[in-house]
Amino acid sequence: MVADQLEAALINRGLAKPKRLEIHNLVTSTNQLAKQYLLNASVMPDVIIANQQSAGYGRLKRKFYSPQQTGIYMSLLLPDIPLNEEATLLTPLSAVAVVRAIRAVCQIETQIKWVNDIYYEGQKVVGILAESIPHHGIVIGIGIDFKDDGQLSQLVEKAGVLLPNTSPITRNQLISQILLEFDRLLPTYRQKEFMAEYREVSLLITKKIVIRLNEEKTLTGYVQDITNNGELVIQTVGQRLQIIRAGEVEHVLSW
Repeated sequence: MVADQLEAALINRGLAKPKRLEIHNLVTSTNQLAKQYLLNASVMPDVIIANQQSAGYGRLKRKFYSPQQTGIYMSLLLPDIPLNEEATLLTPLSAVAVVRAIRAVCQIETQIKWVNDIYYEGQKVVGILAESIPHHGIVIGIGIDFKDDGQLSQLVEKAGVLLPNTSPITRNQLISQILLEFDRLLPTYRQKEFMAEYREVSLLITKKIVIRLNEEKTLTGYVQDITNNGELVIQTVGQRLQIIRAGEVEHVLSW
C-alpha cells in the first residue's frame, strides 16, 4: 500500500483560506470530540481529522468501522450556523461536496443514497452524519472507505472502497478537495441551488424502495423526486404521492 500520512500543511495547500486543522492518530470519534469542543471551548479547530476511530458511528448510532491508515474520518465544526429548519440542508450539501471532490480527485462517479450515504458501483463508500447542539452549533462528520485494509468487505456488509491500494492518490488530496468544495457551497446553502446537483446524482430517483418511517411503519413506492428541502417524493402502490421528510431507506428493490 502506498504510504499515506495525514499532514495539515498538505491539506491546507489546496485551500484559498487555510483551516485550523487538528489531526489525531486515534480518537474514539471525531464527532464526539468536535461536540466536546462546541460545548466547552472558546477556541476550537475548524476540522478534526483522525487516522483511526475506536468508536466511530453513523445514523442511529450504528458502528462505523474505522481502521487506521486506509480511511478518512473527519468532522467539520460549525459554531456560527443557526439551528433552524434550513440547517437540515447541511447533510445533502455535504454529500454534494464529497461527490464533487471524489470526481475531481479520484476521477470516478458516485451516487447519493438519500439522505446521507454515498455509493460507488453499488457499494457504500461514504457516510455523513450531521449533529446539532442547541445554542452551540453543528458538527458534520464524514467517514470514507478510501482504500481497503483487507478486512472491510468481510466485516461490513455492502461496504466498498474508492480506490485500489496501489493508487498514488492520498487522503490529504481528497480531504483538501472536500473542504474546498464545502466552502464553495456553504455561503449560498439557503438558496438551495445545490439541490439540483443532489438530484442529478441521486441513487434513488425512479427506483422502487422500502423506507422505514418509524418502528412500526414502512412505506413501499417509487421515488419520483427529491424536493429542494431534501424530502423524498414517493408514489405508493396505490398511486398516492407522499412527501417523506425523515426515514431510513431499508431496501432498494430496483437498481
